[in-house]
Amino acid sequence: IETFSAALVGLIMLAIGAVMIYKTSMQIARLIVLRAHPPSFGVVMIWVSLVSVVSKEFIYRWTRNVAIKTHSAALYANAWHHRSDVLSSLAVLIGAVAIMFGYPHGDQIAAISVGLMIILVAVKVFSGCLNELTERSVDQETVDQIEKIIASEQRVLGWHKLRTRSLGREVFVDLHILVDPDLTVMAAHEIADCLEQSLHNRMTQPINVMVHVEPKMY
Repeated sequence: IETFSAALVGLIMLAIGAVMIYKTSMQIARLIVLRAHPPSFGVVMIWVSLVSVVSKEFIYRWTRNVAIKTHSAALYANAWHHRSDVLSSLAVLIGAVAIMFGYPHGDQIAAISVGLMIILVAVKVFSGCLNELTERSVDQETVDQIEKIIASEQRVLGWHKLRTRSLGREVFVDLHILVDPDLTVMAAHEIADCLEQSLHNRMTQPINVMVHVEPKMY
């Protein structure tokens, strides 16, 4: 559900960017120039836009950090939604400055540029959701973290056939570990249980682990 929610946010952002480009392009094609405002209005718009850019950028960075820590696709998409607000405010800022300096189409050109950037962000969010829905392998950083946890279990003498995939926030891990061939079945099973528990405790995202035990042949 979370991944579908993130994909929906991506599609909404894509539509917003496309509509912004279309409407602004029509204004330019029809030679529509926005009505001039007194200089004081431009100064107010600049300050309002600056405050909006700074505040929304802060919210974007904070939300993005939380999304990365929790591996939440929906939060990540929401973070980029805040970034699209930053870009929109930036367009208003550029437009206000352009009009003050006598460039009546400056804000419209800025709006088209922002629309393109929003579309690029939307494609990034949507493609990330598609990767999750198609159960891709996890990134190398996550694989390295998993291998580090496995290596920390001293009773594991080696491992192979490590396979990973992600579905939404959850990571699925399948691996074969090598243990002392003289161990009892109960002892070998205990090692596998301890390794699974370590992975559950030390990984930041939900994880589903399947450990196969094999004797190490000397």
